[in-house]
Amino acid sequence: MQKIGWFYALMILETLASSSLAQNKGDKPLIEPNASVTFSDTVIEFGFITQRDSMVQMVKFKNTGKVPFHFYDAVSECGCATIVVPKRDYKPGQKGTIFIIFKSPYIGSIEKKITLVSNAGIHYLIYRAYVKE
Repeated sequence: MQKIGWFYALMILETLASSSLAQNKGDKPLIEPNASVTFSDTVIEFGFITQRDSMVQMVKFKNTGKVPFHFYDAVSECGCATIVVPKRDYKPGQKGTIFIIFKSPYIGSIEKKITLVSNAGIHYLIYRAYVKE
């Protein structure tokens, strides 16, 4: 019985979250049907990195939609990556760059997901690294 309760609670939270992404208080949709973006890479390879060293990778993107494009948020699964996304509008056809700064206190193989939220929807990037001592 308790598992079913958690299932329904999660379904309700997911519904509320998706409806809040679709609309804000001003009745203007946060996700626009004519917004679109393409990324130069969806898998970012950091390769070998020494523990506690920092490395930066860039991911280029292009507004391929018919309306201005912008990011709302960017979140990494792990605290070992900082995502720097520009907080501005990009006209159709304009290009931009996201910076991913990776610094891990852990040793070994790492593969994590970055979630990007924009007016074109939710996008995922994967980053990989092998951290050595």
